Amino acid sequence: MTDSTSAVELADSVSEFLYALTGWILLVLGVFVLFQTGVNVATDPTMSSVVSAIGGVIVSLLFVLFGVFVNPRFRRRLDRRHSITTFGYTETVDDDIFQESAGETCTECLERVDQGRIRRYRSEFVVAGLPVYTRSVGLNHYCPECGTEHIPDHDAGRDRAVDEEQSTATTSVERN
Repeated sequence: MTDSTSAVELADSVSEFLYALTGWILLVLGVFVLFQTGVNVATDPTMSSVVSAIGGVIVSLLFVLFGVFVNPRFRRRLDRRHSITTFGYTETVDDDIFQESAGETCTECLERVDQGRIRRYRSEFVVAGLPVYTRSVGLNHYCPECGTEHIPDHDAGRDRAVDEEQSTATTSVERN
């Protein structure tokens, strides 16, 4: 590992830590403002305090929302969201490409590979489409040859898109 790679990794980890810290501070501040607004309304239930309470609730919700969106941990969960009607345990599979790994073994051909496709599968508990708890996570690594065999729908979709582009281009040339 070179010095520039380690410097980038260090900068990324410090950045993630600072984003997480900022997110948690915003969440705590939002809960505190909401609590304080409730105390103010309980001690002085006049119309002016109720109107100011509406503003306090709005500010509190903004703090909480910004805290959730800034915190990398919550943002990763939001990126894995499902349909809002999804509840209970759900199994998902993510595809990604990896390069320069520590010599993983291909799941299909059992050869050592430094680059290829990685499939991450997880079982998670979902409430209203948002993952709340991850029960298990597993990884499968594939070499470039074996990795392309497992995604026939992706290649077929790409072929259909190319065919549609070619037919659109041919039709527009014929019209001119």
